[in-house]
Amino acid sequence: MSFAILAGWLLCHALTDAFGVLLDHWPITLTMVFGSFVAGATAEGGGAVAFPVFTKVLAIQPATARDFALAIQSVGMTCGALLIARSGYRYLAEVFAWTLVGAAPAVIVGLVWVAPWVVPPYPKIFFSLFTLVFGGFLVWLNWGHRRVLRQEVDCRSWAARVQFILTGIVGGLVASIVGSGADVVLFMLLCLRYDMDEKVGTRTTVFVMASVSMVGFTFSLLSGRLDPLVLPMWQAAVPVVAFGAPLGALFCSWQKREHVVAFLIGLILLEFITTLWLIPIDGRIALFSLGFLGVSGLVMGGVRMCRCQPPEGKFS
Repeated sequence: MSFAILAGWLLCHALTDAFGVLLDHWPITLTMVFGSFVAGATAEGGGAVAFPVFTKVLAIQPATARDFALAIQSVGMTCGALLIARSGYRYLAEVFAWTLVGAAPAVIVGLVWVAPWVVPPYPKIFFSLFTLVFGGFLVWLNWGHRRVLRQEVDCRSWAARVQFILTGIVGGLVASIVGSGADVVLFMLLCLRYDMDEKVGTRTTVFVMASVSMVGFTFSLLSGRLDPLVLPMWQAAVPVVAFGAPLGALFCSWQKREHVVAFLIGLILLEFITTLWLIPIDGRIALFSLGFLGVSGLVMGGVRMCRCQPPEGKFS
């Protein structure tokens, strides 16, 4: 798949000035060298790197950064998902399917009716708070207690299916604002409620975010909502992400989960510190932040209290 994408990119070069686009947008390409690797190796999509770098360092508008994140993840994370499937690594196919039932329409609804109401600087603040909650969750998950690790989830009941559909709806709406997040929402549910093995959970989220990105990007492109700046940026990054995400997926499978977690937490802390440094915080933003963190904590605590009873298994 990766080589097919590269071949298509080279064909595009033969017909257009693709290398010229690459030179004009080299900061985008450089950003996605790292971003695509993160997309394949962790439960965060490439947009988790692209969005903060684009909006804070490259001064790109949040809506453009979001559109780019969806566009580029539709390539990189799809390559990562195909590699996972072809290599035979365990992932939760039914969980992915039911989550997508909610996430696919939700990302379209969000792009049309929700995202336009989230005006700057709130997309940046929302992204930082969302990832900060995820970082705190990872710290608690890995160093706060001992758990029984699961490798499967029973999706035969409608209660379980509805749960994943609702998770997909929340994740799709988050992705419509910042270009990623459906993967993180699902990952947190799997670990909070099911004590899922992080590697299995991460692989499942790659499938979800790849599909949500494909839906969001395709809808924006066909409906004329896609920012014209996105396609040249996307063209400059495609040859990088086609290989970066699969390499990240392989890296995740080879590494100890503690190493992957420590890497993610460092990335999240760096992103949050730059937000505090670069974005002026007024009273309304502070109130919004406190409310967001409070509600997030209550929801996560409630989900944890309703977790499934652990089966016999290995402790971690």
